[in-house]
Amino acid sequence: MGRDDDASASANPGDDMGGKKAIEQQAGETEEYREDLDPAADPVEIIDRMIAAQKAKHASRAVGEIWYESQTQKWNVQLANLAELPTAFELSERDGKSAPTCLEDFRRRDGVGELRVPSPSALVHLDGLAATNPHFRQVVDLVRVHVTASIRAQRPIAIPHMLLVGPPGIGKSHLVRAIGQALALPVTICDGPAMSGGSVFSGTDTTWKRPRGGKISEVLMRHETANSLVMIDEIDKVYQHPGETDTLDPLHSLLERSSARRWRDEYFAAEMDASHLTIIATCNSVEGIAPSLLDRFLVFRIGKPDRAQLRSVIRSIAETMASEHGAWFPSPPLDDAVVEMMTASGTPRSAAKILRLAMAVAISEGRREVTRADIDAAGAMATTTERQAMGFIR
Repeated sequence: MGRDDDASASANPGDDMGGKKAIEQQAGETEEYREDLDPAADPVEIIDRMIAAQKAKHASRAVGEIWYESQTQKWNVQLANLAELPTAFELSERDGKSAPTCLEDFRRRDGVGELRVPSPSALVHLDGLAATNPHFRQVVDLVRVHVTASIRAQRPIAIPHMLLVGPPGIGKSHLVRAIGQALALPVTICDGPAMSGGSVFSGTDTTWKRPRGGKISEVLMRHETANSLVMIDEIDKVYQHPGETDTLDPLHSLLERSSARRWRDEYFAAEMDASHLTIIATCNSVEGIAPSLLDRFLVFRIGKPDRAQLRSVIRSIAETMASEHGAWFPSPPLDDAVVEMMTASGTPRSAAKILRLAMAVAISEGRREVTRADIDAAGAMATTTERQAMGFIR
């Protein structure tokens, strides 16, 4: 059913039996509650009865309760009490607009999230990540310890919250995505400069003109995995409107496992268990970040890769980019002379910009290798500042 149909059914619940059926579907009820419906009964009473029955069904399991299902061989956690969480129908009636689709999905899962245990192959992927990004080895090693413990104990992975501090362009954001891929965990990216006000994380209630759910509840509802990763990119550039609550203030509760178990979203007016999320933030400087927040992170200070490390990074970038062009380029796609030339870039980001252009130049001229001439041509296409940084002006 489309949202327009939902809205019309809510506005005129008693028009006909088609409208009554639409309301039942909007409420997200199961067939067991529809069997006993009296066709002559008042539709509003029917919906009230179905909602009450559904909430009673889900009131038994406590928020934060963890259990193992032998049939599916999965660990699960009760993320919210559906008896307290409003239904899509209740929210649409309250706010005069359609409820978030993730709420409907969440209710269909009975408010349950899966707690993942990594596959042993995750260790292989992490070893590869450390080899191709040696300047991040200390971060990868920490993750590896927790992955190994999770696999051996066969308990859900729990990674400490981390803050990656370092100059721009060294691959901090790429690392977080790569860790999520290695562990088969979803990664939600929050763009720091685009965030403003504490409601970004915890939502706004009905006193606001446009009430909305927060980012954390969205993550918990949208992903079936409860121990996913949330990256706050460039946390040092979060914007703060004068007079608004501190945008980062809700993180004090989110970064403490005990209080995160009772995370409250103002829009849904309900508590959720957010304690299994791992928050990984990145920044160029800790200046302006409250000491009380820094104390809640494991802080890693990462410098630019040295020349030897950058060679490894460039080779990894080249392999990844070459794979995007099928079998056009051989493996490895760059010879040592070209790799050495690329180290003049100084950072992985600058190298990636030039290398992508250089590969396009090589393919356009029908060559299956990237030459020094291609690198020069790519540099000429870039801005003057980039050419100077790369050292392509002879």
